[in-house]
Amino acid sequence: MDNKNSNFSCGNRIKQLRQERALSQERLALNAGITPTYLGLVERGKKNATVATIEAICDALHISLAEFFSVANAPVTIEDDTGIQILHQLTGLSDGERQLVLQIIKNVVQIHHSAKYSI
Repeated sequence: MDNKNSNFSCGNRIKQLRQERALSQERLALNAGITPTYLGLVERGKKNATVATIEAICDALHISLAEFFSVANAPVTIEDDTGIQILHQLTGLSDGERQLVLQIIKNVVQIHHSAKYSI
């Protein structure tokens, strides 16, 4: 595997994790102690991130290096308008607020499934 593909995968993983947490590049970069410009270049696969930089990003995302590189956590892409709108609404919320929204969504899905299968 060549370096460019490897870095592209790391960049995609960073972007996926950042978006899952509704963080801007600026916020994640600030929390990781790097510049937003550099983070953007890493996400696009234009710059190579050192292990130390990836570790700082993981710390800012509150995950371990093992979680970062886990195949089970492969990137999920949201391509529909509704998913993008949901992510947009989560921007700027605290972790606690995002967890509350997640619980509400889980409850709605559970109610939907219960109603769908009850006769």
